[in-house]
Amino acid sequence: MEEEIGHVTKVDHGKVKVQLTPGSQCTGCGAKSFCSALGETVRVLEVESDENVSPGDKVSLKFGTSSKLTSAMIIFILPVIFMIAGYFLMTSLYINTEGWGIIGSLAGLVFGFIVIRILDRVLLKTKEYNPVIKKI
Repeated sequence: MEEEIGHVTKVDHGKVKVQLTPGSQCTGCGAKSFCSALGETVRVLEVESDENVSPGDKVSLKFGTSSKLTSAMIIFILPVIFMIAGYFLMTSLYINTEGWGIIGSLAGLVFGFIVIRILDRVLLKTKEYNPVIKKI
């Protein structure tokens, strides 16, 4: 399991908002620009927890390694697969015209993002993909 340290900012009916600051594991990560794509250096996660924490507490969030790998595959590879499938589907239906291939690619990309959104909602309901909070 991978672990990140953060501070509790809000507790509301079993939902805890945790502010995470980049740690030493972020310096060598090739995807660190995606975590702070908007130039923010902190991330805020909302996690369900029964742990007795209050705002200001320092907590540890533990993530399953397989859940991080699966999430990365879904986010980065799934849209590309749908984009390529959309291209080949449209070019096979409309006798290899590039214009239809481009439209199919864009439609596949949009469809891929819709599938990601649906998978996000489904996976959020499973315990395996949610981090575990422990008070430090």
